[in-house]
Amino acid sequence: MLKSMKANLSVAAIAFGCAAGLLAINANAVTAAELQTIVLQTHDGQSSISGELIRYENNIYILLTEEMGRVQIHADTVVCHGALCPDHG
Repeated sequence: MLKSMKANLSVAAIAFGCAAGLLAINANAVTAAELQTIVLQTHDGQSSISGELIRYENNIYILLTEEMGRVQIHADTVVCHGALCPDHG
């Protein structure tokens, strides 16, 4: 019986270790996803939308958002916040 308990504890420890490893990997994935996320805010600050920047071309942001899917927003109407925002300077 003691041998069986030790085996069960070993299996539980391995399972816990694997779960902790998966959580660590998942936490890193969230961080990477956050780096791809930008926020577009209206000039008056009243509205904003966030999402993954797919592309910026011809002065238009193309985002993939959770709420509305793929959207296109003209850059003249918003201010971009985030690491991936294009440099307009």
